[in-house]
Parts: sequence; C-alpha cells; structure tokens
Amino acid sequence: MPNPRHTRPILLLALLLAVPPVRSAAPDEAELARQRTDFLAAEQALDARKDARYRQLLRGLSDYPLLPYLEYRRLRGDLVRASSEEIERFLTQHADTPLAGLLRNVWLEQLARHGRWRDYLRFYRSGSDTERHCHYINALINTGQLSRAMPLVKAVWLHGESQPKACDPVFKTWSDNGGKSETLVWQRIALAMERNNTRLARYLGRSLPTGQQPRLGRWVEIHRDPARLAGHLKALAASPQGGRIALHGFSRLAARDPQQALRLWHTTQLPDLLDEGERYRARRALGLRLAARNHPEAITWLDSFAPTTTDQRLHETRLRLALQQRQWLQARGWIEALPKRLGESERWRYWRARVLRELGEDEAAEALLRRLAGERSYHGFLAADLLGSDYHLTHTPLLLEQALIEGVARLPGVARARELLHLDRYLDARREWSLVTTGMEREQLQAAAKLAQSWQWHDRAIFTLARTKHWDDLELRFPLQHARHITAKALNQKLDDSWVYAVVRQESAFSHDAVSPSGARGLMQLMPATARYVAKKMKLGKVTKGDLFDPLTNITLGTHYLRMISEGLDNNQVLATAAYNAGPNRVKTWLPEQTTAPDLWIETIPFTETRSYTQRVMAYAVIYDSRRGKQPLRLSERMPPVKPLAQDMVAQSPRPQTTPESGEGT
Repeated sequence: MPNPRHTRPILLLALLLAVPPVRSAAPDEAELARQRTDFLAAEQALDARKDARYRQLLRGLSDYPLLPYLEYRRLRGDLVRASSEEIERFLTQHADTPLAGLLRNVWLEQLARHGRWRDYLRFYRSGSDTERHCHYINALINTGQLSRAMPLVKAVWLHGESQPKACDPVFKTWSDNGGKSETLVWQRIALAMERNNTRLARYLGRSLPTGQQPRLGRWVEIHRDPARLAGHLKALAASPQGGRIALHGFSRLAARDPQQALRLWHTTQLPDLLDEGERYRARRALGLRLAARNHPEAITWLDSFAPTTTDQRLHETRLRLALQQRQWLQARGWIEALPKRLGESERWRYWRARVLRELGEDEAAEALLRRLAGERSYHGFLAADLLGSDYHLTHTPLLLEQALIEGVARLPGVARARELLHLDRYLDARREWSLVTTGMEREQLQAAAKLAQSWQWHDRAIFTLARTKHWDDLELRFPLQHARHITAKALNQKLDDSWVYAVVRQESAFSHDAVSPSGARGLMQLMPATARYVAKKMKLGKVTKGDLFDPLTNITLGTHYLRMISEGLDNNQVLATAAYNAGPNRVKTWLPEQTTAPDLWIETIPFTETRSYTQRVMAYAVIYDSRRGKQPLRLSERMPPVKPLAQDMVAQSPRPQTTPESGEGT
C-alpha cells in the first residue's frame, strides 16, 4: 500500500495540472457574495429546524466551497439520530477537510457514551488524544481483546499528570491483571514530582506498602522546602529512592539558592548518594543556576566540564560568562572548541570576530566580518556596523507563474479557507490552511503564501513562505498592515514607528486574533491584566478580553505600555524590547555593574527566548525602516550602551506575556 504522505504532493500536483484553463482567475464575486448570504441563512434555518427553508437555500449552494460545513452542522446537531453509515459517508466524502476529524471525534464521544464499543473500534484512528485513546483500550477490553489492550496501558499510566476519567476503568482492569507494580508506582511518583504535582504523588502513594509511605512524605517535604534536604540525607542514604529524591531536592535548591546548594555539595555526603548520571545532572543544574545569578563560583564550576563537553547549553553558558567578564582569551578558546555546525552559525562567527578584534587581531577579524556583513540579519547588521559598510536590504520579489497561483487558488481547501476568512471564521480558516498546505511542494507553498498575502492574511503568508526558506521577498515577510494606526499611535507616544512595527511582527506576525498559551492577546500580545492596567492609566474605561482583538484598541494600549516600559528603562530601546518580553523588573536585575556594549549585553541575557526576541526585534526594526522608504537607522545608533541600574529605574510595572516564537528566520 503506498504511503499517503508520499502520494499527497503528487496528487496535489496532478490536481493543479488537471484544472482546465479559465478565462479569469477571479471567482464570480457577486455570485459568491450571494452564496455567503444564503449560507448564513441556511445555518440559521438548520438551527431553527426550518427544514423546508434549509432545503430551499441548499439548492443554490451546490457549488459553494463551504457546503460541507452545512452537512457537518446538520450531522453534529443531531448525532443521536445519525447512523454509522451517514457518518462514514461524510468522513469518506470530506476526508480532505478538517471537518472529517472534528466529526470523527464527536462521533467517537457519542459511541463511547453509549457503550457501542465495536463501532468505536471501527471509527477510531491512532494519534487521538488521551481520552479517546483510553476509550479505544476500553473498547478492546469490552470486545474480548484483553491481550491487545493490556500492553497499551503502561505508556498512558506513566504520566506526571492525572489522566482523564475515561482511563479509570482501563487502569483498574490493568491493575487487576497484574500490570501495576511498586516500581511503576515510584516511577510515576517521580514524574508527578517533576511536574510539581504533589497531589497526584500523594494519591499514588496510597497504593504503596505502609513501610514505603514515609519516603514519599520525605520527598514531598523536600520538594516544598528544599533547604530541608540536608536534614534528610542520612535517611535518604538508606532508601532505594534516595538518589532520585536527593537529586530532585538539590535541583530545586539550586534554582532557589545556588549559594546554599554549593555549600551543601561541598560539606555533606550528598554527592555520595548519587550515581554517575545523577551527579552529572546535579552539577549541571547548579552550574547553570550559578551562571544565571552571575555567581563568582560559576566559572570554576563550569570549567570542571571542560571545553570538550558535548552539552551545548553548558558550553554556550560558559562561553557567555567569558564574554560577560571580558575574558577574551578564554572566550576564544571556548569558541574554537564549539562543534563545527554551531561554530559556523552567524552568532558565533560574529563573536569570533569580536573577540579577535579585542585581542588585536584586526586582519583576521575583518575577514570574518566581511563574509558576515552580507547577511540580512541581526549579526549581519552588527558586522556591517563594525566595518562601516552598507546593510544588505535588497528586496527580491517572489516570481511565480500566474497559472500556478490560480491553480492553488482553485484547490478546494484553499477556496474554503478564503471563504472562511470572508466570514471572519479565523480558526476554521487556519485549520483548512494547515491541512491543505500539508504535503505541498515548495512552489505550491510559495504560491499559497502569495495568495494569503493578497488576502491580507499576513501571518499565514509569513509562516507558509518560511517553510520554503525563501527569505528575500521583504514585502511578503514584513507587511505594512495597520499602517495608519501604528504610525499615529507611535507618534502619539513618541515612539519609533519602525520599532513598533518590529514588535508587532515578532509578537503576532500581524494576526489580530492571536492568543498565546499564557493568554496574551492580539497584535501586540497584551495580557488582559496588563491591558486593564494600561487602560486605567489612560482613563479609557473597562477593556475586555475581546476588545484586545480589535487592532486599534490593541495598538493603542500596546504602544502606551511600550512607552511606559521605555521611560522606566532610560528610554533605551534594547532594554525596553527585552522588557516587553521578559518584564521590566526582571530586566532591571540583568543590568550590568558597569556600562556595557549593547551587543554584549544582549548576548548575555540569561533567558534564551528573550535574547532571541530582542535580536529579532532589533533586526526587524532596521528592515521596517527600509520597507517604509526611510534611511535605515543603524543598529550602532539604535542600540545605545547599557548602563547600570539608576535610582529612577527602580519603579515596578506589569508585563504582557508573549506568544512562542515561530522559529522563522530573519
């Protein structure tokens, strides 16, 4: 049987080639507008159970892209009376839509609720979430297939969080059949403790023999107050779980008080409780925490791992300490010991050149910088500044055959995504886009990105083009959406508008309805509490979560907040950028004791995300200057030296949390 992942690109290409030429690539917009109206009316008729009206409207929607959504709505609204045959038919006919997966999932819930286990096995597909997977195992059990079911349970049970109630009967059957053991219970307790889930750990502890339960109580006590670890070392030495508990407590102590952890390591028998792997992890945890706190023992501790360590994080942490303390010879040694792939990254090529300049090896440094200065990136711009050369900001538009773009536009999934955008159904549109672009070849993805750009769907355009690693179409990658709002509000707040553009581009890629896992919302990714705080300062009245999806509201609040941060950090754009991501109070703790070059301060930011975030925003601001027809402000002018904490910078303020970074290149 052919692999569907391999055949999908071929099928997509065949579809494109099979589409006959048309006189006009544009659909009949007047007809589509009528169909949209009728589609919405048909949904209302369905919900109101006006069957005659629904059937009447349906006759004019036979070729409307969103017709499957009506059939889905009909089946979804009356699952109790739906037959397996109807569901199967829909899943087969609309397998290329996200609706198939959505309907399958609600149908499986229905089947499980009514104990229709044979039907459940028929419709279940692997890769489902934990609840549906547990129902699947339960279906095997209830259809007499215990031997197939039991081997599947352990992987579900060994988890640091409580599992859905659907798993309870499965776990009971597994336990009744000898699947659960004391060893496995302790393994799951360890997973729960790693996730700070002491409630689950205590629950699991009830199934341990009475004599083992004090060990768990000791572990929970150490977890809550790692400073008590020293008082439990003797008892831990006699416990089979002693090493694991000691490592857990020591790692938490290192995070809270690395100085106390260092003293504990040197003055107690703690290292003897740990096996070789546990000792390495304990030393590593302490080394990283000492470095994050800029502790005087950090260098000595990390040097014990030697430059030959294969642990990339340890290696780069030690290298950054050398840079931070301006130990240029040590930094050179650690750079030269980097693995080849890492050493060839723009970051470390730049710092190799910087270090060589500090050591007086200007000729070797210049050769490295010249190769790097041709890059359109943060480190490329820094290299150009050191050389006094022009930035590489050439825009090369993506040129594609119009027939290819039109063919991609006619793909059913693309057509559905476009219609869903017209109806402001952004989640459904993203689902369609994700599915239809999966398996596309490079040129098809580029055509899709151009279409998304033409629809003003800039986040999909940016992310879709990034998958092809085509970085030179700056108009597509750095849109000027909401120009009127951004320019006006930046001027009002006395902010550099290219900088505001760069923040929006990094925060949301111009997705006005973006929501981060932490709850930050909208173009500038404001947390609701931060938005309320800023709105109160601005005397704007109550601001709801939904208000943050309005571009003007979000930009108004976001730019005011950015100015508040900036004023609290000496109007230093570098510090304010880092603070927008990590919080102003945290950034103040990172300020140096002596004035520091901005590139050096950014490179030694302790948080990887904030370091990358700041570098991206600085580079994006340069590109936005160019995009807007301005003479780009060089990073050497945009990034002033970072000064020590001043007395007037002590005030505290809230911070928004940002969305995870996309990983897209500069």
